[in-house]
Amino acid sequence: MIDIGVYVISTHRKRRLLQRKVWSAFPHVLNTVHIWYVVSKNVYGEPNLLQTGTKSCTFNALTGMRDGYRRNYTHVIFTDDDVFLHTPRMVAEMRRIPFHKPVLYGQIGWVAGWNTALNDHYGYTNTDMSSIAKLWRKKNTEQGPFPFAYGFFIGMSRPLVKQVLHSPDTSRMAQRVKKKLTKIGCHPQYDTAIGYLIARTGHVPILYDVTSSGLVHFWRGIATYKDVPDRLMVLHKATLWKEHFAWVLSILANYTSPYEYRYAYTCKPRAIHCSSAPCKRAFFRYNGHTHCSSNFQKTLRFQRVLPVRLA
Repeated sequence: MIDIGVYVISTHRKRRLLQRKVWSAFPHVLNTVHIWYVVSKNVYGEPNLLQTGTKSCTFNALTGMRDGYRRNYTHVIFTDDDVFLHTPRMVAEMRRIPFHKPVLYGQIGWVAGWNTALNDHYGYTNTDMSSIAKLWRKKNTEQGPFPFAYGFFIGMSRPLVKQVLHSPDTSRMAQRVKKKLTKIGCHPQYDTAIGYLIARTGHVPILYDVTSSGLVHFWRGIATYKDVPDRLMVLHKATLWKEHFAWVLSILANYTSPYEYRYAYTCKPRAIHCSSAPCKRAFFRYNGHTHCSSNFQKTLRFQRVLPVRLA
C-alpha cells in the first residue's frame, strides 16, 4: 500500500484555487494522495497549508520533506502551483517504483557542481556530460556533477527522504537559505538544491527519468494534445483555468469517461555524451542506476476513473 504526500511550493493564491479545481476532478484517489500547499504565511480560509515564515523555496521544500517523513508517507512529491497533475496516473507510476529503496523520480537534468559560497549550482546540461565535467574539474568544488529532478515534479521515496533529512548538509543549508534571500526571492531553486543534498549523502539513488516518456509536457508542446488522453501526467506552465486546466480536463472528458485508455509505450533512457576520462569517472557513480519510466505492458489497459467534471 502506498501513501503519497504532494507538497506544492506555492507563491500564487489564484493558482492554488485553480489547482484545487483539478484535484476535485479525481476524488477517488484523494485517500491515497494528500495535498499540501507550502506557503510563506497563512491565508485565511484555505485548507491544507504549511506556513514556513520565509519565501525561500528551498527552505519550504525541506519543510515539506520533514512533514512528509513525519506523516510516514511512502512517497513525497514536490511540484509547483502552475502544474496540472493527473493524480490517477501519478498513483499508477508511484506503484511501479521500488519505494522501499532510495528512488528519485522525475525529469532529470544535470549540473556541473555546487558553489557553497554563492549557495547555487553552476553549469547545466541535458545530455552532454563532458562539458559540465570539464567545468566541474576546472572549478574544483566539493560536489559534482550531479543529477536533479526539475521542480515541477520531484518524486522521492521515503528511504531517500530519510537519507537527505539525516545529512548534516541539509541542516546547514536550511539555516543559510532561511536567513539569506536574494532579489530573486526563491533563490536557490529548490530542485537543484535537493539534487545537491542527495549527492552529498554519498548514497547513489535509483533514477527514474521520465524525460522521454511522454508523461511530462510543457504547456501545449508539439505532442501534448496527443499525449493528454493516453499518458500525460504532468503539464507545466498551466496558469489559466479556461485555456490551460479546463483545456486538459475537456480532452480527458472526451476520451476517458467513464474509462481511461492508457496505452503501452516504450521509452529509452537518454544517451549521455561522455567522451573524456574525467567525465566517465564523474558519471560512473550513477551509471547503471538510471531507468526510463515505461509501462512495459503489451496490451491495452483499462483503468477505472470517475467522469471528469468541468463545472
